[in-house]
Amino acid sequence: MRPERPFCIICNENILLYLAFSHQKTSLMLRILKKRVREIGPKYSSLSGYFISKKQDSELIQFESSLERDYIYLLEFDTSVYLYLEQPLSITYFDSNNKRHKYTPDFLVRYSDKNICDKLVEIKYHDDLIRNSLKYSEKFNAAREYCKKNNLTFVILSEKEIRNSNIEYLTSVKFLSSYRDAFEIFEKNGHKVEKPVNLTT
Repeated sequence: MRPERPFCIICNENILLYLAFSHQKTSLMLRILKKRVREIGPKYSSLSGYFISKKQDSELIQFESSLERDYIYLLEFDTSVYLYLEQPLSITYFDSNNKRHKYTPDFLVRYSDKNICDKLVEIKYHDDLIRNSLKYSEKFNAAREYCKKNNLTFVILSEKEIRNSNIEYLTSVKFLSSYRDAFEIFEKNGHKVEKPVNLTT
């Protein structure tokens, strides 16, 4: 059973909604989280699209790069992940010229284990992070401050963490993902299917 834990999500600029959910209220939480704060449109410079999440009852998850898509594969097969949401909330911050901005991280990830801190996750290619480090510094610092105040951890992941260090595992979960529907159909018809156990990074 999922233990109760406080949870904070920004519904708009002025409202903070604090909620505590138990196992029995999972469906309510998913309905609240289902509304992403930013929609992802077609991309001409990178791959964008939708991923059907089995972890979240066939909810359509948007991604705006192949790297984000690969991260979603890892989340789907990570047994410690309770749920996740793309484009989950907007963080308002002011730059060095006191100009107001909004920053939307790529993912919010919540874990089943209360000892694992939930995360706000930004996905960027390594070259982009190096090339635009000054451009990103203020928004990333704003995200870290927000996380400190809301019992979250801010994490920046590149292809080094998502692909390079997990290439065999990532290849495996992509392969297995193609057969998940087949597993379910076989089991619904009374057949026993041997599945890999506890695939973790």
